[in-house]
Amino acid sequence: MSHYIVTGGAGFIGSNLVQSLEEGGHSVLVLDNLSTGSVDNLADCPPLALRKSRAGSIPEWDSPPDGIFHLGIPSSPYLYREDRKYCAIAIQDWIDILEYAKKWSTKVVFASTSSLYNGVPKPFYEDRIIEVKDFYTEVRLHMERLGKLYYDFYGVKNIALRLFGVFGEHEEAKKEFANVVTQMMWAKREDKPFEIWGKGNQTRDLVYVKDVVRAFRIAMDSLLEYGIYNVGNGVEWSFNKMAKTVGCKVEFISNPMQNYVERTKAHTSLARDKLGFSPIYRVEEQILRLSRGQEG
Repeated sequence: MSHYIVTGGAGFIGSNLVQSLEEGGHSVLVLDNLSTGSVDNLADCPPLALRKSRAGSIPEWDSPPDGIFHLGIPSSPYLYREDRKYCAIAIQDWIDILEYAKKWSTKVVFASTSSLYNGVPKPFYEDRIIEVKDFYTEVRLHMERLGKLYYDFYGVKNIALRLFGVFGEHEEAKKEFANVVTQMMWAKREDKPFEIWGKGNQTRDLVYVKDVVRAFRIAMDSLLEYGIYNVGNGVEWSFNKMAKTVGCKVEFISNPMQNYVERTKAHTSLARDKLGFSPIYRVEEQILRLSRGQEG
């Protein structure tokens, strides 16, 4: 049995990861400020240690954890645009985690984002030159750079996963920040039209949350000490196709957002060949299953 720390462990992806770890017989300490997470997301987990705190506030123990999964980072560009304090909090928490990992020689796997590729030609290779488009992507890129520095200077093992359009169970607490396909399901449940900006031709590379959990666990268990990897399917889903699959009503409005991400498509060969990760869940099957569940 191994012992892990999961920051953001009461959130959407984090709670799915916690459940997977505990089902595998591991013990978990969850750190979460519950801003976009909920203890309800952990209802299916056996009794566990949950500490309401910032991600970087790791308690001292007699023995170090076997690994740290860092997902306790606000994941909406809107939050950073409206309140710059999220930039400082995210960076300081990350430095605190890296310092902790340096002290205990602990490996870290952390969530980065496909939003870094905004404005970059498709498909999105990990070695593309990133052009920062907003405060959110600046923070995530800075985290990746700090991870590289801590590895080069101090040997801190860390792997960044650039997550694409993650959807699945436990998104409710994210509310308006949930994945677009999930929000379409909610709109269908309430018999309301879903607002699509533009003509619905914009795309997202969708990936089911249990595949993302697999990616985190594979990265932690791998012998790799450092790296940046895409976690996606490499397939574009237009908003129109999502709405048709879900079966929701739509309403088209003009796009009010500056630097809006029009299309995403992961290049997946590096994750497959070096990390050993490939998705196994079919996106359409999971959308249809979850959509039927919303109807029930």
